[in-house]
Amino acid sequence: MTNKELIVGNDEYNVLIAGAGITGSLLALGFSIKGVNVSIYDVKSSLELLNRDRVYAINHSSRRLLEQLNLWKKLSPYMIPFETLSIVDTGLSKSVLMKCSDLINMNLKYNAIGWTIDHKFLMSCLTEELVKASNINTNYNELTPRTNILFDYFFAADGALSVSKNKLNIKSIKYRYEQACLTFKAILRVPYTKRAYEIFRNDGPMALLPMGSNTFQIVISAPYYKCKKLEKLSYSTFLDHIATFLPKNIEIDALINQPQTFPLSLSLSTRLSRKNNFLVGEAAHSIHPVGGQGLNLCLRDIKDVLSLLKPDHNSRKYKSYILFYFRRYIDILTTIIITHSLATIVSKDMIFLKHIKLVSYYILSKFNIVRQYTLLFMTDGINALFIPFKNK
Repeated sequence: MTNKELIVGNDEYNVLIAGAGITGSLLALGFSIKGVNVSIYDVKSSLELLNRDRVYAINHSSRRLLEQLNLWKKLSPYMIPFETLSIVDTGLSKSVLMKCSDLINMNLKYNAIGWTIDHKFLMSCLTEELVKASNINTNYNELTPRTNILFDYFFAADGALSVSKNKLNIKSIKYRYEQACLTFKAILRVPYTKRAYEIFRNDGPMALLPMGSNTFQIVISAPYYKCKKLEKLSYSTFLDHIATFLPKNIEIDALINQPQTFPLSLSLSTRLSRKNNFLVGEAAHSIHPVGGQGLNLCLRDIKDVLSLLKPDHNSRKYKSYILFYFRRYIDILTTIIITHSLATIVSKDMIFLKHIKLVSYYILSKFNIVRQYTLLFMTDGINALFIPFKNK
């Protein structure tokens, strides 16, 4: 994407965004609120962008961004809160329960450790807001934008297979996991319907995300061939196998949708921009889904873009770029290290790790302040360092 200079005397501030998915749409709405003119385009139709069978875990850092963009109240009816989070290690037969009382003061009043939301509800709301905004021009089914406007910034938010990133000649460091991800919705018999679970098994982590009543989104990480084998099982045999993965007090009753397998990979772009062209979201990074960090990391990209890249052309621009790079790379790298370790090391039943994990579970279960810091870093990543910590 060729960077274009502003026309002399033009006071309008214009941004171009490739990708009208969740990341691109939220970024467009953020700039719109700041009075910036936005053109956003996507090769897919609005219906294709809407019809994805995915569920997201939303944490407090994402909640704060959605509040900043005046979207939280509109999305709240579709948000399913979970009040507790159970972290289970099947190899050690140990578990730790995170509660709302483990949240710091600024998050405590929401009475939720996090929320889940279906992709369709989130994307539908964002699409409606894009249409309402008078300073956002949206183009679907477009390979390139049909406009002659000269743009101050270009943002590539067109996903992990970003065409824009290739045009900018930005390379990525990639790692393909031996694990794949098997996802499906199911009805479970559980003692607590507002509890999420992160279960560490030898094959990889497994998440149970509450979707209201007894419905849960189940995300299983395991070797690719095992996921495909499970996917091809008959209905009853599949339920029998999944039952062996679940904690003793949880039973599976029925499937709601067809299980699907997705390969897993990690990627990190070697740079986040070329001149005024920036990468955000999965165009810049993709991570293992353990802990539900993927979308939340993308939303922290948006938060830093909106707060650090100011719509002006003064001498502080260069400093803003440096600060943006520093904040984003540190956050992305630490999140990659943590999720990669959880996916490839913590799940394994390694003898030399056994005592370390036992001590970790003991400390987490005994000390409230450790659980507070753990939840804070789970929700804000490295940005937790910039949040005033007040013990209750």
